[in-house]
Amino acid sequence: MSGVRKLALPRPPTRKAVVELGVSNAFGRWMRRRGWLAFTLPLPLVVIVFYWLKSADERPDPLVRVHEFVHVRQDQRLILFPLRYLLALLTDGGYHRNRFEVEARRIEAEARAVGPPAWATL
Repeated sequence: MSGVRKLALPRPPTRKAVVELGVSNAFGRWMRRRGWLAFTLPLPLVVIVFYWLKSADERPDPLVRVHEFVHVRQDQRLILFPLRYLLALLTDGGYHRNRFEVEARRIEAEARAVGPPAWATL
């Protein structure tokens, strides 16, 4: 797929394999224009993180990576995380109030205040 590349970036240890993809094709740029910076897709054996990038040589923002790896940890910590996330969208009052997004934004804000971890900035 043109405009999609596997990113070889340092990351924290995880139980599942994590694949990070930079998407700079028309779809990725369209997502970015709408304010979406990334999307985490937890699957049974692997977690795929998509970063919506403006160009093929752009790297994902370290704070966005911190946010997305909170979702990776949530998936490791909770059985049926994808279903729990979707249920929280309904019961918590949408995306911005979703308890999993609230946790990810809190940890991202902490990293913004003290600086992101080394793995996110290399």
